[in-house]
Amino acid sequence: FEGRAGQRVHCDGTLQDLGQIPTTVMLCAAAAAEGGHSFLVDLPAAFAVLRERDPEAAAQLVHPGALVRTSTLVQGRSRSGPAFAPDGDGGWVTRFSRTATDTYHPLSGGGAALGRALEFLDEAAAEGSRFRAGFTLAAGQALVLANDRLGHGRTAYRDDPDVPRLLLRGLFTRRPAPVAVGGRTS
Repeated sequence: FEGRAGQRVHCDGTLQDLGQIPTTVMLCAAAAAEGGHSFLVDLPAAFAVLRERDPEAAAQLVHPGALVRTSTLVQGRSRSGPAFAPDGDGGWVTRFSRTATDTYHPLSGGGAALGRALEFLDEAAAEGSRFRAGFTLAAGQALVLANDRLGHGRTAYRDDPDVPRLLLRGLFTRRPAPVAVGGRTS
């Protein structure tokens, strides 16, 4: 979020415990002049396929030291933890990220399996993947996303010098409460 370059798939709040930041809200106050297209990746669905096809590779992403994320804001601050974990309701939560501040560490002797896992999830996050959906937020539009289930990213962009791109982001420790609309809860 600190530059105009594209951002690879990531989850926000990965310096906190996995699942501590279940909701991200992004509000586009001013759109980029060009580029800045966003995308979402259904990481638990992709991980389910990986678990089925290559359980050894998937196991490399669930151990306590699998992912180390290093802060770009606080020098020397980092957090180690699993990239995926069961949520207690039969599903999975994630903090999977593939940015310059992420390092992955295999279980003993599992380097090749970890490589397969990361390659599979990189492909799941690639444009054209069935796990990825793209869109562009216009000024005044917001996105509320399940940050512990969906990864997100964006393409590079170019600003209008008179009206630079401005995206406001909030991280929340709770999910939004269901709202009744027309007699139905959504």
